[in-house]
Amino acid sequence: MTESQEYDVFLSHSSKDKPAVERIADRLRAEEGIQPFLDKWHLPPGAPWQEELKVALRSSASVAVFIGPNGSGPWQDEELRLALDRAARSKDDFRVIPVILPTADTSAVDEFLAQRTWVDFSAGLDDAEAMKRLAAGVRGEAFTTEAFSLPDEPVPYRGLFRFEAKDQRFFFGRDDDIERLIHKVEESAFVAVVGASGSGKSSLVRAGLLPNLDARIRVPQPGAWVTLTCLPGHDPFKSLAQQVATLSPTPGSLTEIDALAERFRTTDTGLIDALSALTAAAPAPVLLFIDQFEELFTVARDPSQTPAGDRAMRARFVANLASTAADSKGFVKIVMTMRADFSGEALSVAGLADLLQDHEVKLGALIGDKLREAIVRPAHECGAIFEKGLVARIMDQVDGQPGSLPLLQHALYEL
Repeated sequence: MTESQEYDVFLSHSSKDKPAVERIADRLRAEEGIQPFLDKWHLPPGAPWQEELKVALRSSASVAVFIGPNGSGPWQDEELRLALDRAARSKDDFRVIPVILPTADTSAVDEFLAQRTWVDFSAGLDDAEAMKRLAAGVRGEAFTTEAFSLPDEPVPYRGLFRFEAKDQRFFFGRDDDIERLIHKVEESAFVAVVGASGSGKSSLVRAGLLPNLDARIRVPQPGAWVTLTCLPGHDPFKSLAQQVATLSPTPGSLTEIDALAERFRTTDTGLIDALSALTAAAPAPVLLFIDQFEELFTVARDPSQTPAGDRAMRARFVANLASTAADSKGFVKIVMTMRADFSGEALSVAGLADLLQDHEVKLGALIGDKLREAIVRPAHECGAIFEKGLVARIMDQVDGQPGSLPLLQHALYEL
């Protein structure tokens, strides 16, 4: 047996499920023209079968893993491990296809297998649609029928919009960055996420950090985390006041918002004083998220409309953040996102260089396997697969291209 792609699909199964798997193998060969590897058909008598199975697995273009009522045997588990390892390393769209047999118990399915699109024969081995779906999966083709379509909601790709906390299940490729950010927030009162435009900074915080606050970030203050999200806008003090005012017993009061904005505008400690007072009756940890911090340079303007007034406005805003980070005793965490091309302007603001020192998470572009994960895994979450070769073509177009992530998400959204 050579190690070329001799078989279209390797049929991995428990020996107790062999009669059912052989029926499916017969149908694949007779109805679909697909050449499966089935140990009963292809293993020569007296041969060292473990090594022969490994060779056959390497000589197959895909693997169908059958989950039946009898569970899996130890060698099937080894076949699954080898198949998933090849799928993880493959750049050729090697497919691992879970196949559910009648009366199977799917509750104990391997977690990595559960992330893939299933073919369901639970209605019976003669299920015509299941057979067509299995054949399409083996060939790496999309299978469409009136009986199966992706739901309008939830949408697995965000197009030109950022990911939010509710989109966490579709946010892939950033696991290492999420862990780095969580670690930074655990150890620091102030963290800046810095990266190129379109690199996914806002999504990292919103879909990566925020859903993990209660489970991962421990602080002395009791209670569930309260998140305040602010974009500086034209008047960063008012934008900040509108968020802080939501902690008030009478949220939304214009008088209170104006009073808070004026306090922030005129004192360095206005923010920490307000947060301390407004959480005194119902203590809770607070995460203040300042998104698109570069708006402090591109949009925000001091009422004086002078360069000196703008510089003073930025310095006061940063002073409020600095005093809060220094004096909150751990009950307030501040996270901001900023485009990397504004680092020079940021370092010119009094006090901001000290805040940024050793408190940055630098977010690079999604490349290689991480980019592939961001493309493929959201579709798997919705029960879809890509046609064979499509992911490779997409990767060729966008991998390593600066600023390509939003356009990629938009293209996937339109598929």
